[in-house]
Amino acid sequence: MQYISLFGLNSDYTADELAKVYRTLAKINHPDVNKSSESEMRMVIINEGYEFLKRNIGAFGNNDAAIKEEPDYRKYRNAYDIMKKAFDEYFGYEKSLNKNKKNILLEKLNESKKIFADLINNHPSSKWVADSIDRVFLINLWIDE
Repeated sequence: MQYISLFGLNSDYTADELAKVYRTLAKINHPDVNKSSESEMRMVIINEGYEFLKRNIGAFGNNDAAIKEEPDYRKYRNAYDIMKKAFDEYFGYEKSLNKNKKNILLEKLNESKKIFADLINNHPSSKWVADSIDRVFLINLWIDE
């Protein structure tokens, strides 16, 4: 649901609204246009968010309260929040003099990965497994860079 906030959408967004916002974010953040060092990673996150939201159109409407009560969702959400906070701190607009920023990012990504992996391995029938698998794959890509 953080992607909904990132894209500035309501929980009952349409495919047209999603596509319009995606095009706007891509125009602003694409590395061919935006020469900042973070633009490539921002596009990875934007593309990931777009794919996730596109697969889940209509899934976040009036069921938000029920979803938040599911134990698997809470586990998924915890891992996601750790990952998001790590990226927010690493790619934040405030430039830190902390030389361990990358080590802290990697530590938090590994923490998040363990929670996603636990959900995958111990709750294979959960509807959050497919997205958890995608996140573990992407975390592995980020860690191996």
